[in-house]
Amino acid sequence: MLKIVWQDVVLSGLVIIGFMGVAYVKSVWPQSLPWLLPDYRTHVGAEYDCIARAVRAGHGFSDPFHEQTGPTAWMPPVLPYLMAGIYWLASDNTKSMTAFMVLLQAAGTWLAGLIVLSEARRLGKIYIGIAIILGVYTANFYQLFQQTHDTGWLLIVVSLTWLLAIRSGEQSAVPSWSQAITWGAWGGLATLSSPVLGMVWVGLTCFGATQFLSVRCCLCKHLTLPFRAMREILGRSSDSQGSVNLARCETMRVAKPGLTTLDTSQATSFTGERLFRKNFWPRLVFPLLIWALTIAPWTIRNRVQLGRWIPIKSNGMYELWQSQCLDNDGILDYEVMSRHPWSSIGEQRQQYRQAGEIAFIEEKGALAKQAILARPLDFLNRMANRAIAAFVYYTSGQLIEEYFADGWPILWARVVHPWPLIAIGCIMIFGAMVKTHHVAITLVIFALGLGPYVLISYYDRYAAMLVGIKCLLVLYGCDAVFCKRETG
Repeated sequence: MLKIVWQDVVLSGLVIIGFMGVAYVKSVWPQSLPWLLPDYRTHVGAEYDCIARAVRAGHGFSDPFHEQTGPTAWMPPVLPYLMAGIYWLASDNTKSMTAFMVLLQAAGTWLAGLIVLSEARRLGKIYIGIAIILGVYTANFYQLFQQTHDTGWLLIVVSLTWLLAIRSGEQSAVPSWSQAITWGAWGGLATLSSPVLGMVWVGLTCFGATQFLSVRCCLCKHLTLPFRAMREILGRSSDSQGSVNLARCETMRVAKPGLTTLDTSQATSFTGERLFRKNFWPRLVFPLLIWALTIAPWTIRNRVQLGRWIPIKSNGMYELWQSQCLDNDGILDYEVMSRHPWSSIGEQRQQYRQAGEIAFIEEKGALAKQAILARPLDFLNRMANRAIAAFVYYTSGQLIEEYFADGWPILWARVVHPWPLIAIGCIMIFGAMVKTHHVAITLVIFALGLGPYVLISYYDRYAAMLVGIKCLLVLYGCDAVFCKRETG
């Protein structure tokens, strides 16, 4: 399990206090710090806030757009119910809700930073870890510290998911039933917080179930062939020399706890069938069963109140329609979002009010499908634009950001944005850590956390929950490069 020391707890806290202090100065004195965007701490989650107020008023989970429009599944349920509880405790005080959301942001960024610092200390690169946190947090300053949305809560969920997955992967023995129940129940909570995090959990569960099976080792071997060839070009001219370098690198890390590898020797020592029988139920089937039972009540509620089987949230096709039919390049911006039913009382909210949620979403979904079938290459082009925006080139949702302080904040964001992708290339090429369980888990979360947004709909806020994961990837990439230098 990841070892956490008090120095990292304090250091992460000091970093967050510093960032929060800067954001507070901007909120109290709007004319100060002209390079920062205007503060938006009163946002408190948009539709989340509307639904939470409806729950508090006794209307149930309903009314996502400021009006009494009836039951909804527009947003996942965990955060609205949590916010409704805060409204109850604070006697519906708006300032208390804003303070709670700011505290949630601080807790999420602190926990993510703590994990990064702990990993950096384990790898003997604490100063690099500090630099990575400062660089990545600065590049995402607005989403992390100036706007109160679901980012804080989702950062907490992502961080705890990473920790639980690491703990599960470090156990060579078959997990107990209580551990399987805990992992399955946590998957349900993560899914009810965000459907994308539900997909991440399912991916981690399937990945963990094959941890000791030779099929995964063979798959890793074949997928890394191009990178192994590149390593040979860069100086590892033979497999034997590469093995010596890898052994030397691992030897230098013997004293560092928590580093586990995908044990290929164990995979080849036993038959796949034997390992499959031992791990199939506690690592895969039982957690998935608990996960399904956890989300089932919400799905049944949606069927009863909305007349459709909606597993978590209903607005996926609306998001696709926005990206395909309303936006010009497939990447959402605030011009498009200003026409959202929550943002204005314009045409879309009127359509939602008149047709009802299900009919409204089905109409938008039909238009999106029609546009995709009529112009499939345009859909692929928009998906490519979203992939570039998610992984390579930072695209702000606010056009005004280009002009703040001659655009240097957005230039810094664009410098930092491709770091995780570059780090993945370094891990694959220099690869001393490519087989470690920590790296594998982080890569799975990163890929599955951004993949659905590339496919359907994307803008910068959607990636904010993965800030900690991005920092970890950059850290692992730096470690792979330094390990190559130490052993080369």
